[in-house]
Amino acid sequence: MTREELFIDYTNLAYKIANKYVGVYPNEREDIYQVALMGLWKATEHFDENRGYAFSTFATRVITNEIFIYFRHLKKNSNTKSIYTPIADNLCVEDVLKDENDYIEEVEECIDLIRVKEIVDKELEQKTMNTKIIQLLMSGYTQGEVAKIIGVTQPHISRIKAKEEKRLQQIYNNQMKRGAINVS
Repeated sequence: MTREELFIDYTNLAYKIANKYVGVYPNEREDIYQVALMGLWKATEHFDENRGYAFSTFATRVITNEIFIYFRHLKKNSNTKSIYTPIADNLCVEDVLKDENDYIEEVEECIDLIRVKEIVDKELEQKTMNTKIIQLLMSGYTQGEVAKIIGVTQPHISRIKAKEEKRLQQIYNNQMKRGAINVS
């Protein structure tokens, strides 16, 4: 098979590999495709079938390397700065750009955690084997350690944990729908 035939037959491979990286630099889509095709052409020039591996394997590596080289070139020649770049002592671009309402998400997360803790505390007041298992797991014991303490197998602990998590999630969802959880 000639180089031109290999190139034509594997053009779709080049586009497939390029598509994996287009999301990194969406404005560079066409350039990434061109770099991938150049990598494919380079692969057709340097492929040696006597080495014992498939052309697609070799071409994939060459195309990927060419794309990485292109990205390094973009990064090296870019004047853009990361939002984490320090602009003063203990201050970075992210801090300056931070939205004043960002704290709302943090408060909502805290409220959700408080709600979950209330549900778990209420449900764990019942003294069942499942309750004891969940309490041990929440205390930092591994499933294997809990299994030895309780006297059952680790897969049994895993099933109970999954069942209890699902049950607690349903209780939480039901209470959220009813608005039954108050945070004071």
